[in-house]
Amino acid sequence: MTQPEQAVLLWPVLALAARNQQILSYSDVQGLSGIAQHGLGQSLGLIHHYCERQRFPHLNLIVVNRETGLPGEGVPGKEMTPEQIFVE
Repeated sequence: MTQPEQAVLLWPVLALAARNQQILSYSDVQGLSGIAQHGLGQSLGLIHHYCERQRFPHLNLIVVNRETGLPGEGVPGKEMTPEQIFVE
């Protein structure tokens, strides 16, 4: 599966989690999507860029490391808070 195809698969998972004001770990996303944790970064980056272009909340930021509670290293848009992502 290509990175854009993975991003399309991830979009509804992230949109539903945001609607429910849920933070997801990388392992949660793997379990929900079937995409390996180590393969999520680029797809989440594509989602970030799409959100930027559309002026949407940065849905990629609700996916975090279970231990630190933070998005992974090098994730763009880290300056947003969950409150800015969880809009109605």
